[in-house]
Amino acid sequence: MTANPVLPDGVQLLRTTEVFDDHTIPTALLAAHRTAPEG
Repeated sequence: MTANPVLPDGVQLLRTTEVFDDHTIPTALLAAHRTAPEG
């Protein structure tokens, strides 16, 4: 990953979050999960 990635044309940044490390990552993010339904 680059320090300042460039978004493709037509893509707009909506929000960001802090960078997590081993001590600050929310417990829920450590569990298995998916962001969209399969298929």
